[in-house]
Amino acid sequence: MKLLFPLSILFSTLIYGQKENNSEDVLRFYRTEIELLALKTGDTLVDVGSEYGLINAMYASLIPNIYQILIDIDKSKLNKKILKYSYKAIKKEYNKEFDFNYDFEISQKDAIPLVSSSYSKILCRKSFHEFSEQSKMVKEMHRILRESGEVIVIDVLPNRKGLRDNNCNMLYLMPDQIIKVFSENNFILKSQTQEVMNLMDKGVFSVITFVKSNVSPPAIPL
Repeated sequence: MKLLFPLSILFSTLIYGQKENNSEDVLRFYRTEIELLALKTGDTLVDVGSEYGLINAMYASLIPNIYQILIDIDKSKLNKKILKYSYKAIKKEYNKEFDFNYDFEISQKDAIPLVSSSYSKILCRKSFHEFSEQSKMVKEMHRILRESGEVIVIDVLPNRKGLRDNNCNMLYLMPDQIIKVFSENNFILKSQTQEVMNLMDKGVFSVITFVKSNVSPPAIPL
């Protein structure tokens, strides 16, 4: 495996992003994000589109005894070597001992390789707009969630429709577009708010939480 740039640079970019940020800025941001996710000790979090697992290591450093299952389609970004580095990087930066309890799976673009009805919380952090098979992936999230399980989507809030991600060239979605996909696949909107980032991605992000429903939406009259 060959990375495009050294892991040390990757860490600095992902965590700090803007050069004016410092360690305390970063900790405050991720503590606030953890509150948005309602993560607590003992939780299991499935992160779909986790990439390098660096943010997951940050979560683990701030919440004791959480278990995370990391999912991504790109094995060059999600593998044992990178996850080991992510843990060591956070540990070194904050001079802190903590347990990074995780498993990881490489998925397909339209399937999540996890057991049905087994999880209570799924995160899609800045990844939902990248899915080429969004409806199929939402169906998969519904499949693996327990009854009343939740999906939290954190994604770019574009200032207009039609804007694309420069990295993957996929369209950013407006909140109503995200809500529509989930509503059509047996999810109920629980909450909707915003998060302001000043790290790697600087801007405003939607934070939308959905709850699994086993009631099919009413048929549209012909």
